[in-house]
Amino acid sequence: MYVHVGIYIYTECFCCEDRVSSFSCSAIMNLKVVFAVVLLSALAITFTHAGIPKCCIRITKNPIDPRMKVERWERQYSNGACDIDALIVYVKNKTTPLCVHPKQEARLLKITKLRKLRRHLSREV
Repeated sequence: MYVHVGIYIYTECFCCEDRVSSFSCSAIMNLKVVFAVVLLSALAITFTHAGIPKCCIRITKNPIDPRMKVERWERQYSNGACDIDALIVYVKNKTTPLCVHPKQEARLLKITKLRKLRRHLSREV
């Protein structure tokens, strides 16, 4: 519904149910649309991590210490999004994972087998 008062034409705005100029109503609607798009984009980036892989940039030269409490490890290949082959090692009580040479995987397997064997032997005694 249009009401002509002086120079401006006022209309009832669906978004705020007030009598405002048609320019103000469209600006309010545009602002709401922009806000919704920004909010949905932020949620998508947060939940999908924007599809950005976490890659090791360099490898530490120190070998894995057998006393480290290794929780798990993953293999990073250079044929995908990452530039180097690496082993990503997640250590308990450490916020960032270690990046080691892939040859260290044999050492990690040996350490975990020994740890399991020790645990098993300590339960038997």
